[in-house]
Amino acid sequence: MAVRFGDQLATGLHAMAKALRVQAGALGVPAAAVDDFGGSEGQYEQIEKVAAHHGDYWGVLL
Repeated sequence: MAVRFGDQLATGLHAMAKALRVQAGALGVPAAAVDDFGGSEGQYEQIEKVAAHHGDYWGVLL
């Protein structure tokens, strides 16, 4: 690789490492958002509460 890229090798590796750090951080954003709203269990509970009133079934919400 050093022969092919010469002096550009360190710069290329640095850019690739930076891109990987950005991608890894971005993957944590959705997980953190779910955790902030009670995790998966909390999300499913909210979905069921909202879905319960579909079809004129309002008893659960009351």
